[in-house]
Amino acid sequence: VSKWSNGHWTLELTRNMKSDGRYDKAFVPGRDVYMWVAVFDHAQTRHASHNRPVRVVSQK
Repeated sequence: VSKWSNGHWTLELTRNMKSDGRYDKAFVPGRDVYMWVAVFDHAQTRHASHNRPVRVVSQK
């Protein structure tokens, strides 16, 4: 789910804590994980990516 408000996007994502994906990282309670976000606006080659990682904090 995404929402534009006051000049900023808010993006809400859900995912299982553990993934069998080859390139996925498991979420471990109490341990931070860093991720990057890329935005695709109906374009195959021209897209924007976040220039620094987003810290995902999971609580114990």
